[in-house]
Formats: sequence, C-alpha cells, structure tokens
Amino acid sequence: MDLRTHSPRASLGAMSWNVPRDDWESPWSFEDEWIPPDKSNIRKSLANSGEGASSSSAGKDALITDVSAKGMILRFDNEVSDEPPVLPSPIFKPETPPVAELKKSLVIKSEDVRFRPPIELSPVPEKPLQPELPALEHTYKLEPLPEPPRHSVIVEDEPTVSGQRRSIPRRPNMVPWGSMISLCLGTLGFTLIAWIYMHDTPRESDDDLRPRIVIDQTPTTQAPKKLRAFLDSIVPLDNIEMRRQPSWLWDTPTLALFIRSNGTAVDNLRDLLEDYDWHPHHSQWHQEDLSEHPAWIHVAYLLQARAAYLARRGDEEPAFIAAVDLAELSRRLQDVWAWSGFVRRGLELQTSSVQTLAELLKSTRLESSKLARFQDEFTRCQPDDELIQQACAAYYIHEKKLLLGPASGEPLDTMPGGRLHQRPGRLFFKMNETLSLFASAFRDLRDEITRPPYTRLSMSDSPASRIHLTPPRFYHPNSNGESYFSNRLEPHLRLPQDHSLAKARHGLVCCLFALRRYLVDHRTLPKQLNDLTPNYLSSIPRDPFSDEALHYDAAKGLLYSVGVNLIAEGGRVTEPPLDDDREPTVALGIAMATPVKK
Repeated sequence: MDLRTHSPRASLGAMSWNVPRDDWESPWSFEDEWIPPDKSNIRKSLANSGEGASSSSAGKDALITDVSAKGMILRFDNEVSDEPPVLPSPIFKPETPPVAELKKSLVIKSEDVRFRPPIELSPVPEKPLQPELPALEHTYKLEPLPEPPRHSVIVEDEPTVSGQRRSIPRRPNMVPWGSMISLCLGTLGFTLIAWIYMHDTPRESDDDLRPRIVIDQTPTTQAPKKLRAFLDSIVPLDNIEMRRQPSWLWDTPTLALFIRSNGTAVDNLRDLLEDYDWHPHHSQWHQEDLSEHPAWIHVAYLLQARAAYLARRGDEEPAFIAAVDLAELSRRLQDVWAWSGFVRRGLELQTSSVQTLAELLKSTRLESSKLARFQDEFTRCQPDDELIQQACAAYYIHEKKLLLGPASGEPLDTMPGGRLHQRPGRLFFKMNETLSLFASAFRDLRDEITRPPYTRLSMSDSPASRIHLTPPRFYHPNSNGESYFSNRLEPHLRLPQDHSLAKARHGLVCCLFALRRYLVDHRTLPKQLNDLTPNYLSSIPRDPFSDEALHYDAAKGLLYSVGVNLIAEGGRVTEPPLDDDREPTVALGIAMATPVKK
C-alpha cells in the first residue's frame, strides 16, 4: 500500500502526526537520494537491542520488510491513545541514565540526510513509554499568575454551530486619558458656544414705558384723510436756488407764482386746521405712515412764502395767521404717536414757524392788542416736556410692534400699517435682547428730558455718549439685532436736544412778542426782561440750557440763549433768525441808544 494514499496515525512516544494524503513533493526533498539501509544492518540492530527478545521473529521480519519497502525506519505503537500525554514538570534535576537513554532513542540528529548513519531501532513496546521521574529533593510552590486588568480583555459570547456560546477575547479599546479629557472639553465648549448664540434672554417688564393715554373710542375720524389730501395737493418748488434761502428773500413774482400754484393746498390746510375732530391717538393713524410723505419739505416753504407774500403786500394780520398756522400744525403733529416720524416733522415745522414770526415781529406795525392775540395763540403751541416723555414711551411700543407683531400684546387695529408684523427669524438676531436694547435706550431718552436743563446736554454727558450704537460685529451673538437697533434708534438720539432748542426758540419768540408790545405802548424798550411781567408775560421764560433767564441786550437790540455749548457769546445774528444751535438769537428790530460819554 502506498504511503501517500494512506494516512495512518503514527505515534512515537509522546509525539504523533498524520501522514499527508496528497502526492505533493517538495522541490527541496531528498527522497530520490535516500539510500535504504541494508537488511543485514537492520537485523543486527534489532538483535543488539534489549527489547528484541520479547518480539517474535515474524514481527521483526514484518517490520524490516515494511521499513525496507518504504525506505524509512518508523516505530508504531500497538495502541493509539486519545488521551493527551502527560508532560513532565519543566524543572528537572540532572537527567538519570534511563531518561537520557530514552531521549537518545527518540531524538534524530539534524544532519544531512545524504550522509545520515544507520539508525538503531529499539523494539516497539506494547505501551507508550512513560519514564519514571526521580523524586525532587526540593518542593516548589506554584503561585498563580497575576490576573490581567479587567479592562485589558473584553470577552464576547459568540454562538457556535452546535448552538452553544463560546467566549472570544477581544482587543481592548485603549483610549488615553488625555484624549478623553480633550474630547470632553471640546464638546463642553461647543455646547456653551451654541447656547450663547442660540439662547435669548427672557423678556423683561416694560410697564413703565407704556404711554398714559385713553383709548379713543370714536368710530372714525377724518383727520388722517384731510392730512393726506393736503400733502397730495402741494405743488413742489422746483427751483433749487430758492430752497437755499428764506422765502422773504425771494422776489415777488416767484412768491406770487408759488402761492398761486398751491391755492388748493392752502384751502386743504385751512380745512384741516379748522376741524377740531383731530383725535391724534385714533387707530386710523396707524394705517399709513404719513410722516414719510415726500411733500413735507415743501410744507414749510409754502407757509413761509405765504406769510412773506402777505407781509410784502401790507397784510400783516393774514401774514401772522399763516405763521401761527404753521406753529399750530407743528403742535398737532407732535401729538400723533402712531409713527415716530411725526415728532420730527413737528419740530421742523416749529423751527420754520419761529423763524417766520421773528422776521415778522422785527418790522411789525400792528397794535399791542392784535399782537397779544397772536401771542396767546402761539403760546398754546409751546413744546411740552410731558408730551415728549409720553412720545418716547409710545415710540418704544411702536418698535415693539414691529419686532413682535401680535405677540406684543397690543390691539390688532393699532399694528403699524394695518397689518400684523412679525420679523422673520434671522441668524444672530435675538428678539428679546434686541427689544431690551430699545427699552433701555428710550428710558435714557425719556430721562434726558426730566433732568436739569443746564446739565442735560453738556458735552461730557450727552445722550449719544450714554447710548452706545455699536457697529455691526459678525462674531457677536446678536450682531444683526444690534445693527437693526442702531439704524432704528439713530434718528431719535437728537430728540432731547431738538426739544430743548424748540423750547428756547419758543421762549425767545414769546419774549419778542412782549417786547414789541411794550415798545408800542411805551415807545421805548425795557431795561430788563422783568419789566415785562405781569402785563406782557405771566412769567419770564427760562433758558433750557442754563436754567437761567434769557440774555437780553437792549443796546444791541438782541435776545439770545446760550445754546447747546452753554457759553454766552453775546448773540449770533443769522439769516434766517434762530438758525444757530450754539446761540439762537433774535433781533428786536430796534436798539436803545446809549448815552454819549463826555
């Protein structure tokens, strides 16, 4: 039987292997150069071994025949045991002759097979050889190996083919502590930054910024429609050169042409002012923002030109009526809080009104009684601190409606433009935080009006220095909100200063009325302003910038205020009058002669 087609299990002492079943031959094999040993040498080796006596001659012949036929010398056990061989202890004393003789019979020297000497075979024992080891002189204590750390091996159960589960060691996931700490800190930092950019502050209370007005229950009012009709009927002044100079300096044909072309607008204005059904807080004012109408710049030109034209014709009373109508219109616009632009339009018309009256009073020839009537009408149009304070609160409510829409809690019929506004969500735009910026700013503007006049507008403590308008910052969590706040609030920053200028100009014109009446009655100017009370003035107007009396110079014929710079410089005569904010000045039209020094 061929050895390559039959693979019996062979064992040699404690060693066993399986003979390969295929016909593969290694290119480095030396089987073709193997010289089988001579049978006589084999018989001689068996005869010399001590184990040959117990073997039969037939067994020896069979073994020799099998070995010579295959070209190999092998020893096979009669019984193959499935039990694993018992290995000796790894610690031995010097080998005794039986053990050394046994190893000598099992070890095959690794020499070149071409010159391999004949091997002496020992008789095959009936049972595997198990050498008896000598007793050890010393006893050794076996200590268990240290247990590996629990995190070093991960055991997972995996089902086998038979359905049983076996434990498979897995390689542990060893992550350094430094990496874990860095990952945790990075996650915490990212969460914190996301919270800063996405979290909006809670809405704060704004009850102190609610205007104290009574809701108008009138079903309807015609005032917004009449104002719109007046603005639409104005024919603009196309001559740019004429706009740069006051209307009383225009030539008469230009004045006549401009007044004649705006006859319908003058009638509509008279109809508007004679209607006492004004209702400035009615919900219909919220339907449309008439303060942004492009014709407002021509309203002042029209009324000033009308007063100058009538005065040039010698009709002083109609001229004064036109100037007082301008003051009345400015006062009514300051009462409308539906849109923040109305107060600015009112202050602009108030400046045009006082300039026109100052020019008319400088050369008037009216009697004292008629001047007293116009003085009373003009005094009722004086700027009011309480009015502007309530306006600041109303403008905050207006911004709140634009930001929050119906969520502001305001009546739906008072929404700006008559529609529900809801600002769309944008990145880096926080509603509540932006609204709190408006609340803080309008509180400061409101407090500016209630502070002492001589410290309110000082150069070191102006509203702009305390209300910070930040430029757009792309990295800020509320950058878009701050940009929106800055753009919307910037037109309101001059409100306290413009209101103080309006009060100063109004006081100067009221004093000018009293001085002209005193001049008509006494044919001379008073030595001081206190001489005007109580017949011509109930009280002397105070300078809102210095909280003192207005400066009066009879020798120069000037009446002036210290202005925004709080410095008295002797008056600044301008054309038109009261045009210098640093020192608003009106000319009396007459000066008191000083005695000649000898």
